[in-house]
Amino acid sequence: MVFPIVGGDGKPTGYEIENSLRFNDDDSPNLTDRPASGNRKTFTFSTWFKRSNLKPSGENFLFGGSSDGANDTTEFKLQNDQLTFIIFDGSSNTSYIRTTAKLRDISAWYHVVFRIDLTQATNTNRIRLYINGVLQTSLDQTTYDAQNNDSFMSLGNGYHRVGADPRTAANFFDGYMAETYYIDGQSYDPTYFGKFDDNNEWIPVEPGTGDGGSITYGTNGFLLEYKQTGTSANSSGIGADT
Repeated sequence: MVFPIVGGDGKPTGYEIENSLRFNDDDSPNLTDRPASGNRKTFTFSTWFKRSNLKPSGENFLFGGSSDGANDTTEFKLQNDQLTFIIFDGSSNTSYIRTTAKLRDISAWYHVVFRIDLTQATNTNRIRLYINGVLQTSLDQTTYDAQNNDSFMSLGNGYHRVGADPRTAANFFDGYMAETYYIDGQSYDPTYFGKFDDNNEWIPVEPGTGDGGSITYGTNGFLLEYKQTGTSANSSGIGADT
C-alpha cells in the first residue's frame, strides 16, 4: 500500500506509507503487549485500515485494553460496521459511543482517530471519534463515563491488543492496517496524523510533521509501521514499535 502526498502543483511531497499488515481472521491474528502503568484517562488511537469482508452483525476489533484475567475492558472496534468505543467495567458499559455512519466499502482505506480525555468537564469532549479527519457528530449510541473515571488502558500487567478483543483474543479484525498509533497521556485531533489535500481528500502526513505538532507518546505509546517481517516480540518483529 502506498499513499503519496501530492502538493498544489500536482507533484508528490515526498511522504508515502509503504507498509501495511494483513489480518486474516481465519488465522486468529493479533499483536499483544503487556503494558506498564500509564495514563488511564487520556489517550489517542489512530490507524488507517482497509476491510477484507463485512460482519454486519459482528465485531471487528481494531485495538483494546484490559486488566489481567478480568472482564473489564476498553474497546476500539467496528460493531455492526459502525465505529465504536466502549468502556466496560465487568457488568455494564460505562461508555458506549457509536457512529451512525457504516464503514462498508471494502475497496476503501479509512483513517480513524479515537480521541479520549475523561478529564473534560463537557461529556461530549471526553470521547470523540473521527473518520477521515471529520468529527462524527451523528451517533446512535451516546453513553459517556463520568468525569475523571478511569478506563482499562495502560493497566500495569494488563493487556493491549491490536486486531482482537483484549480480554479473549477473539473477534478478530479482517483486513489491513497501516501506520497504527497509540498515544498514552495525550488527546490528539486528526491533524497530528493527516491533512486535507487540494481536492479535500484526507491523506497521511509523515509522523511528527502534522499541523497538530510533534507527538509525545508517553509511557505505553507506540507507532507501528509494520516494516519488519518476523513474529518475535522484538525489534525484528512485524509488530515492532518504530
